Amino acid sequence: MTTAAPVERPDGIGWALPVGVVVAATAVGATMVGGRVQTLFQPLAELVLIVLLALTMRGIATLPDLPRATASFWRIMSRAMYVYTAGMLAELVSDWAQLFFGVLGQSIGRQYFFPVAGAVTIVAMFRYPTTAVTWAQRVTVALDVANVLLGSTCFLWFFLIGPSWEPSDGLTDLAPAIVAPLVTLMSGFALAKVAIAGAGIMAGRTLAWFAACVGLAAIGSAFQADQGSSADRVNGVLLAGALLCGLVGVTHQYRRDRTVRARLDVGRRRRPFSVLPFGVSIAALALVMAVIAPGLEWRRAGVLAVFALLVCTVTIRQVVALRDNATLLSRNHELTIQLQRQAWYDGLTGLANRVLFGERVAQAVDRFRVDGRPVAVALIDLDDFKQVNDTLGHAAGDELLREVAARLTRATRNDDLVCRLGGDEFVLIAHDLTRAAAADLASRLVDTLAEPVLLAAGAVNIGGSVGIAFTTADTADTDELLHHADLAMYAAKSAGKAQWSIFDPDETPNSRSTPTRLRAGQ
Repeated sequence: MTTAAPVERPDGIGWALPVGVVVAATAVGATMVGGRVQTLFQPLAELVLIVLLALTMRGIATLPDLPRATASFWRIMSRAMYVYTAGMLAELVSDWAQLFFGVLGQSIGRQYFFPVAGAVTIVAMFRYPTTAVTWAQRVTVALDVANVLLGSTCFLWFFLIGPSWEPSDGLTDLAPAIVAPLVTLMSGFALAKVAIAGAGIMAGRTLAWFAACVGLAAIGSAFQADQGSSADRVNGVLLAGALLCGLVGVTHQYRRDRTVRARLDVGRRRRPFSVLPFGVSIAALALVMAVIAPGLEWRRAGVLAVFALLVCTVTIRQVVALRDNATLLSRNHELTIQLQRQAWYDGLTGLANRVLFGERVAQAVDRFRVDGRPVAVALIDLDDFKQVNDTLGHAAGDELLREVAARLTRATRNDDLVCRLGGDEFVLIAHDLTRAAAADLASRLVDTLAEPVLLAAGAVNIGGSVGIAFTTADTADTDELLHHADLAMYAAKSAGKAQWSIFDPDETPNSRSTPTRLRAGQ
């Protein structure tokens, strides 16, 4: 099969990333200058970056040929970015009101809009397809993601919430303190679900850029400092970098899905296990040791240390066992694929065999009865193949069959299926062909088979006879369709070989006779 070039669609939002780079550089420059310049331009630049993220995600959702679940995911994510944009706009108005009029307003964006944006993100992630199919697999994925979130919560509570809030401050002051960690946690949930059980709708590079985005944002949120301080400037630089990483990720996703038909691979084989939950659990245990152990007297500290070692050894033992199981499952999967290939494909040529041909042509006939989509079957029989076997040997015959298979594959379209029925007989299933297109296809097949073949034993000249039959309203079943193609092929062979013909039931009262329309001029 010839490989078609990717379909290039107009790059409608190709300008977003260059603009984002300029805006991020502006944000960093304003942050480094500080003072009124930082207050004036940094939040504005961050707002523009969020808008670019939302537009690019919306652009992905509106690409043609996307699976419905993929488009739905990116559409909901773009809505989350729109809500986040509204929150950033509220924060911008508040900062400018304080800068120009000395009015100290409430942080409406952080208190109201950002949590809503996080909730919408959670909705998108619950809609994100996974490779989990059975109930047990879904529970396993849910527990793995929960382990990652709980372990991450330990770090967020200690490093982000703890420094900015104490119980004596009251619950009213807790909300502003947990907004940034909550948004980070939501993003971590998204990455954990995609990394553990994603269904292949997000590119690997996109996931990596998103991980960098969340990481930079989490580090930046740890810098709790007064406005204008060095720590505040570092926070501003990290946030601008985080937003730019997110924009690079969605731009890569947009360009990939714009040029390559996206596939929703829900049924693909999922990884037997992920080390991410185990790694996060060990990291959380290390944090507990670092926080609690210094305040304990030596006996309690010793018990805690031994318990930590016990947890580590049990975890390592579990990972080793799971990896061994994964190896066995991988070998079993490879064996299954091998057996499936032996059942569906010809061992000599690598083409589909008679079994797979029967299944595919039956599906095509059933679909024709539903939507009227025409299906053509082209039966190809080599001329004088027996002479090659008799004079040059069976090894030369096998080499010739492999070359014929390669030529037939190159002469057909991506959506066509070339099969070997057995011996020197091949068959082709083609969809959406007119009679004129079928004639062109048959002529092309005859011409490509007529070219000399250079074998190890010497050059040989063969040909091929082609008979084509179409599904019609009167086609009873796949056997009748193949029989019509067989009649057309023998009519072409009887006309002098290296010919083609198309079965035409209208030219005879008996559909099992051999009326054909022979190649023009022959």
